[in-house]
Amino acid sequence: MKELTPVNQDKQVALKMMIDGCLFAPSTSALAKRLGYKGKTSLYRIQQEEASDKAVEEAWDKLIAFTDCEENTLFAAARAVGYCRNFKRAVKEEGRGPVAPENQHKWVLMGVMKDDSARFSEKFQREVWPEMTDLRKEDNEAFWMMMALYYFDEEGVMVYDKDFDLLAILEEFHQLLQRNYENCERPRNSVNNIFRKETIDACSRGCVWDLLLYGGLALMHYAEPDAMNRTAQAYVLYNLGDDSYWTAPDMVYGEGAHVWHLMELSIGGGRHGVYYAMELAVGRNKEEFSVVQIIPMLFNESQGFIQMEVTQERKIVIASYEWNDDNTELQIKATKDQHACYAIPTRLQRINLDNPEGKDAKIWANVMRGYDKNVPDNVLQAVYEFDGIEYLSEYEIKNVSIDRHTMTICVEKDGECTDYTISIQRYDFLKTLLPSDIIGVVHLKRTAQLSFRWVDKAYVIPMSEFEVK
Repeated sequence: MKELTPVNQDKQVALKMMIDGCLFAPSTSALAKRLGYKGKTSLYRIQQEEASDKAVEEAWDKLIAFTDCEENTLFAAARAVGYCRNFKRAVKEEGRGPVAPENQHKWVLMGVMKDDSARFSEKFQREVWPEMTDLRKEDNEAFWMMMALYYFDEEGVMVYDKDFDLLAILEEFHQLLQRNYENCERPRNSVNNIFRKETIDACSRGCVWDLLLYGGLALMHYAEPDAMNRTAQAYVLYNLGDDSYWTAPDMVYGEGAHVWHLMELSIGGGRHGVYYAMELAVGRNKEEFSVVQIIPMLFNESQGFIQMEVTQERKIVIASYEWNDDNTELQIKATKDQHACYAIPTRLQRINLDNPEGKDAKIWANVMRGYDKNVPDNVLQAVYEFDGIEYLSEYEIKNVSIDRHTMTICVEKDGECTDYTISIQRYDFLKTLLPSDIIGVVHLKRTAQLSFRWVDKAYVIPMSEFEVK
């Protein structure tokens, strides 16, 4: 074994684990070709732990470029491969349950996701579960990559088959998660966004890596309360604020003029730069606005593209973009066909509410300051309708109490108060909620049910599932 620097020694171990696990190609020679090597000797030497510092660094840099990921993520993937080998061995010896053989891996996955150690044997609980708990806390990303790899391996998914359909496999996987996590609107919507055909086509690499990356994200979003907060960091634009207002250059205020309201969405109790872009038309006076369209926008700063969902079918458009130095001007660079889909001006300039310069800018600032203080009801209703939500004002939440076993929501309607009680064991996310979280009673078009909706966290539970007192 050649002497390597400590850093390159770690990289060689990780590379060997990933190459042996066929994470990026079905064979070493196929991977060498995929990474642009003239031969496979360099990768074979890494597998034999006989590579030089230069060879290790070259292979590592090629994989970073190929995956377009951070170095920490690549290390996590390598650890996941190793963890998975040990986990599969432990499950085979002591982790099987009272279900059909073809469903064993699903039973195991749900037990791990829901932190249900009691379903496993005493020996598994004693010897394996503590290590699993530590991994989940200390190496969370690698842990869920491991569980994704375990699931897809046991499912018999063959990534390198000629007719492999990644999107179909991911959608089937997501259906499994939805069946086991009912009424979990926030992770369902988030994973639906990740598993878009356009996103998969643009970002997948055609190898097992895709299953670790996308499968691990889906598992985290359902099993970990703060996972969406972490994922959303790829789309962060901190310095725009919760609300900002924009016009095309030289747009003069007046009836029929258009202005754009970029409203940052709350995700899991935090705000992370995911926006609704609302195109508003000015009415006859400064208090009147009508909503022309609403476009969800995701800015991926690491890859330099903006993803927009347009039309009622939410068709995806992906285009590049640029900001100026102080983020007061946005340029969207798209083809004519793309631009025809969403009709956002190719340049937008921010309205400075505090220190506008020039007559027209001061007029816009004055009008939008009033709008900012009191967003018109018709605009809010348009947002709710876009989301398929109808808030029912006749229901007023008077009090929320949570103890070790139950959550109780006191609701007033027509002058009478009713207590709605549910066990916090019913859904995992109930254990993460606080009495101070804002709750509304809504009618969801998708389910046609009256439901409680945690406004800032987007969790939904039908009122019919509560015990009424």
